[in-house]
Amino acid sequence: MPAATTPCSAWTGGPSASPRRPSGPPPWHSWAPTSSTPSSSPTWPRRPRPWTRAPCSTPSSPGTPRPARGRTSPPCTRPPTTPSGSSRSGWPTTAWRTSRSSGSRGAPWRSAARTSRTSARPPSGDCCEPPSRSRPAGFVLVDLDDDPASLAALPALVRSGEAQAALRQGRALVPRVTRVGAPAPGTTPGGTWNPDGTVLVTGGTGTLGALFAHHLVTAHGVRHLLLVSRSGPAAPGADELRNSLTALGAEVTVAACDTADRAALEELLAALPADRPLTGVVHAAGVLDDGLVTAQTPQRLDAVLRPKADAAWHLHELTRDLDLSAFVLFSSLAGVIGGAGQSTYAAANSFLDALAQHRSAHGLPATSVAWGLWEQLSAMAANLDAADVDRIVRAGFRLVASDAGPGILDTAMALGTPALVGVPVDVEALREQRTSVPLVFQSLARTPARRTVSESALGTESLAALLEGKEEAEQLRIVLDLVRAEVAAVLGHFDPAGIRPDQAFPELGFDSLTSVELRNRLGAAAGTRLPASLVFDHPSPAALAAYLHAEIAGAEQAGAGPRVDFAAEIRLADDIRPADEVHVVAEDPEDALLTGVTGFLGAFVLRELMRTTRARVHVLVRAADRAEALERVRSNLEWYRIWDDIDPGRLRVVVGDLAAPRLALTEEEFDALARTVDVVYHPGASVNWIHPYATVRAANVLGTEELLRLAARHRTVPLHYVSTTGVFAGPVTRGVPLKVTDPAGPGEILPNGYTQSKWVTEQIIGIARERGLPVNIYRVDQIAGDQVNGACQTRDFVWLTIKGMLQAGAAPAELPGVFRLMPVDYASAALVAVSRRRAAAGGTYHLCNESHVTFADVVAHLRAYGYPLDELDRKTWFELVRADPENSAAPLLDAVELLVADSESFYPAIATTETVAALDGTGIDCPPVTGELFRKYVEFFADTGYFPAPRESGAGAEASR
Repeated sequence: MPAATTPCSAWTGGPSASPRRPSGPPPWHSWAPTSSTPSSSPTWPRRPRPWTRAPCSTPSSPGTPRPARGRTSPPCTRPPTTPSGSSRSGWPTTAWRTSRSSGSRGAPWRSAARTSRTSARPPSGDCCEPPSRSRPAGFVLVDLDDDPASLAALPALVRSGEAQAALRQGRALVPRVTRVGAPAPGTTPGGTWNPDGTVLVTGGTGTLGALFAHHLVTAHGVRHLLLVSRSGPAAPGADELRNSLTALGAEVTVAACDTADRAALEELLAALPADRPLTGVVHAAGVLDDGLVTAQTPQRLDAVLRPKADAAWHLHELTRDLDLSAFVLFSSLAGVIGGAGQSTYAAANSFLDALAQHRSAHGLPATSVAWGLWEQLSAMAANLDAADVDRIVRAGFRLVASDAGPGILDTAMALGTPALVGVPVDVEALREQRTSVPLVFQSLARTPARRTVSESALGTESLAALLEGKEEAEQLRIVLDLVRAEVAAVLGHFDPAGIRPDQAFPELGFDSLTSVELRNRLGAAAGTRLPASLVFDHPSPAALAAYLHAEIAGAEQAGAGPRVDFAAEIRLADDIRPADEVHVVAEDPEDALLTGVTGFLGAFVLRELMRTTRARVHVLVRAADRAEALERVRSNLEWYRIWDDIDPGRLRVVVGDLAAPRLALTEEEFDALARTVDVVYHPGASVNWIHPYATVRAANVLGTEELLRLAARHRTVPLHYVSTTGVFAGPVTRGVPLKVTDPAGPGEILPNGYTQSKWVTEQIIGIARERGLPVNIYRVDQIAGDQVNGACQTRDFVWLTIKGMLQAGAAPAELPGVFRLMPVDYASAALVAVSRRRAAAGGTYHLCNESHVTFADVVAHLRAYGYPLDELDRKTWFELVRADPENSAAPLLDAVELLVADSESFYPAIATTETVAALDGTGIDCPPVTGELFRKYVEFFADTGYFPAPRESGAGAEASR
């Protein structure tokens, strides 16, 4: 079966099978199995997710690698030709320890808490990584401080197998790549594009220069381009490129200049017109000259370092006093992992990463993206043949698609992190290369560099037995050691001592997937069942150890987490009351406010409003600015293949945040919106089955309260709230579908924070209705893809479970349960149609498909489509999935067990009587789930790369390219 993938440049499903398709859902949702609407926050199609090396140090001026003025030199000292103890080849036969020069020895390694799973990466030591890849036994790069404990720890570090590390007070810090998510609210971007100034692109007539020049013009409105290369106008295709950009409305200058020549570059910049000053730089130039370190000569070094490192430094020095809004450096994966035979090229690119850190530390815009190999091979890589490309892909590094790369850069700049990696990673392929996985990628491949303490700490003895008879303080120490060992195992650290007891799990790099894996490992070690929200309820190793100790000891204070007083949560601010003028329905709105448009249902509600009304639609989007917000909307709708149905002239982007007071708007913006909109549609939410109520409360409960305040303020307008059928704890009467009048909740017995937040919000809406506010509630069940194109969300229990089966190549025998898959285009059409009917105002409606497919039907369909699935007994299948942390179904096994135990309670039947009556005469009916419709969904997932291609089709070869 083709390998499932986890691309760093996109999302947890895999890169696109076709370069013409967006490479995955947008990067703004955190991972979450969803029961209805995805988060409006993936988390992931034209703005794919980059990865970051975590963390990079911030170089001070003395330690910043740089070419010397007036001559070309490598950005680090070359190793001696024949060090003592070396073999005839000039390299030591045993590990060679190198420490920093005095200029950078003991330099601080900045803790990138937001993205790191471990520390760290030096700014000037990167250049020693390529030789270590050329001769792996030859180098161990260690940055030592002056603490004696660090020197004492050195032998153990050398034996660990790490090629590069820092020792601080005896603690080892090692570089690792980790995933990055959406920019947090208030994040300062690494740069923006000023459409009124001039953007200089080095390598501007090359493949990548041309690609990104078009992106700057079409996506960011840049009107003045200076494309620079050594050949300039004489470069092949230069005239065609200029004509193409001019036709798009840009003024383009193509200039010949050797940017490694400081005087020539200075003259070029001085010639720019005063009314079009330089405001942005894209340094995409570079030269390859592969060869081992022992084969290098000064001339070969110069040929590679001048266009990359020297030119970058000249650009930095000559522009640092200008008012630049963006300074982008095109680095390479070679500088991150080293590349056999790419010593000089890797060193040059490591210099670019360090330069970006240096600029950022001095308050200057900087973004360095380490690219992998491009699908549209540039001139630098044109010498690669099919075998070379296949070897790179087999190693786990997929090609960067030309339609995805510009989105990676946009995301990288929005994140504000100076140096990131933008490469689609095939995690399954990495895991198959266990003996050769680059150390910095081992956290992603879940292959620890050596055996972790957790594998031997308990031995065959149970944790309870180990604690028996010991003092409480000693018991807590043992449990804390276990927790730290398991954290290290999950993150791929070689030494649990590097895990601080007080360090927050998000700072360590935990996400929903790794949180569930840690819960599973601790549960197995402790011999007890632990809640899925364990890591979110107890946010540090010390807090988690205290809880686990109390749980094992049977202490009364042990519990699943902080208790919520749901009765106290059901309150509505007193100022939220209807105005003198109340509109209970908006039959023909001129202006509508819509949330959740970067999610699934919200995207289709936007399309439905565009199709069936004349309204201008104001969409609330979390982003750094309006340009980024619009890009998020466009990317999401392109993933669902409905962007062409949107009229941009009627789209109004509002930068805000559901989780913030006043939706993160100014008082003036909030008030103006309240005066403008005729109706509010609210499908947006933070959707996650693992996060506790406290985590999602701000977005889901308080955000709705702010929308009620906005809708009520001046002339009270209707609000249409999207809830979930998950507010029901189970059927009231076995075999009888749940009606809208049946009691929901209470919160105390609902299974997760998301459904609890929806239940609480429904109770608050009850108060609003009592006060006279017109609010409709739409409880949504399982949403499937579009009936026409099959486009569907990926983070739903059904599709994650199916993907998990495909990854495992097996299905559990006789799994009970039915899936009532409701097409998203029906759900959105029904919601908008009901919202515009006066007779339906103020009601509660169930949106559900009363027809269904069984689990056995699903497996039969998959096999018929070309997916060979072995049938395993449930226990064996559970063990198979649980043993694979990357399996999409692994975090869902608790839910699958609930499905097995009581399928009717897990997915109860839902009555749609009120909905059907409200839709009478509209011609809107929910279609049955046929084999043809189900296949359309599967084909969409296979086409986008989220599912592997079925064996019977020819798509497999295409998807693996």
